[in-house]
Amino acid sequence: MGSSALEEKVFPCLALFCDPEGALIELIHDDWRLFDSVQPGARFTDLVDSGSCEKAERFLALATGQGAAFDWELIVCAGDTTAKLHFGGCKTEKGALVIGSSSRSGLCRTFAQVATKRGLAMGGVSDSVQAEDALYNELSRLNNELVNAHRDLAKKNAELEESRVQLERRVQERTQGLNNALSRLQSEIEIRTEAEERMRELSASLLRLQDDERRRVARDLHDTTGQTLAALKMSLTMLENAVTVHGPTDPLFADLKSLADQALKEIRTTSYLLHPPLLDEAGFASAARWYVEGFAKRSQIEVDLELDATERLPEPIEMALFRLLQESLTNVVRHSGARKVQIRFKAGEEAILSVRDHGKGISPDRLEKFKLTGSGVGVGLSGMRERARELGGKFDICSDAAGTTVTVTIPLTQECTLSKTAEGSA
Repeated sequence: MGSSALEEKVFPCLALFCDPEGALIELIHDDWRLFDSVQPGARFTDLVDSGSCEKAERFLALATGQGAAFDWELIVCAGDTTAKLHFGGCKTEKGALVIGSSSRSGLCRTFAQVATKRGLAMGGVSDSVQAEDALYNELSRLNNELVNAHRDLAKKNAELEESRVQLERRVQERTQGLNNALSRLQSEIEIRTEAEERMRELSASLLRLQDDERRRVARDLHDTTGQTLAALKMSLTMLENAVTVHGPTDPLFADLKSLADQALKEIRTTSYLLHPPLLDEAGFASAARWYVEGFAKRSQIEVDLELDATERLPEPIEMALFRLLQESLTNVVRHSGARKVQIRFKAGEEAILSVRDHGKGISPDRLEKFKLTGSGVGVGLSGMRERARELGGKFDICSDAAGTTVTVTIPLTQECTLSKTAEGSA
């Protein structure tokens, strides 16, 4: 098989003629010397890799059928050597001119050189090349724009990622700060709750100790001081009988006996007020009637009393109700300026004691402060609330310009009574 070299070699290339069936007619040029051993008549598809055969057939069909095919990538092989080349082809009288080059620009120039050398018309090929060049340039431009857009997008993504990381870090720091603050707040709440619970326990213990001490003092006044005054009165009587011959001494003894009687009466009243025996002997209802009668006489305040209870209540509840009644009426005398008081008590599933006066009331600010903090109105109301809480009850106070109403509600269920009684005993 003969070969003729081009006079001007600019790019390494492969050039050959094929007949319309794709058989090799002439090897024009082979810079890589891949096909020196190939004989005329060999098919073009035999010169390419097996994977490119079908593509090579379409390439030849396009070149011989439509007049031109340009920039097809095919892999050619000879023995162990392979090369990936850009191929272009055009229709000739013999069949087809096929050019291969390692670059697209080399393919264009080699195609023009070979066509010029062989006197081939390049109209169809030129039009195809120009169209493909325009398409290639447009695709290159679009590709560059796409690359630039991709670069800008990658940059923005990087900036967004950095912003996201910073935001997540700030959120984590803020969340950690809030968690720490919440933990400290929770700890403070637990400490305060525990302190308040201990304070309530201490207050309840103090109230129980106060009741016990009142009971002890009442008994001591009755059993010791009262007996001493009674003995003093008897001694005065005996002394009076011994000196009856001296008339001027009668008024003196009369005054002494009167003072002794008054002291006995006051000690007996004080003893009963500290701890009335009726409370132990007959229960809250009887003790309340006795106390209210004495209160009305001492204070000159009209009292409207209604007691709807006949059965005895557990001792801790009766003691608490009596102290609550005492403190309520004491507050009426000291603070309300009322001339009339209404007292209502009934016992069913709950023991409910209500004391209403028609006095000047408590200012809204002081009342609100007491409801929120338990302070602002003296220790009396706070002690009353603690007594009710100790027995699982509720303490409510309402006040306006028409007066003040104190209501205490204590449950009388068996479980509550037993548990609270056990606590009081402990």
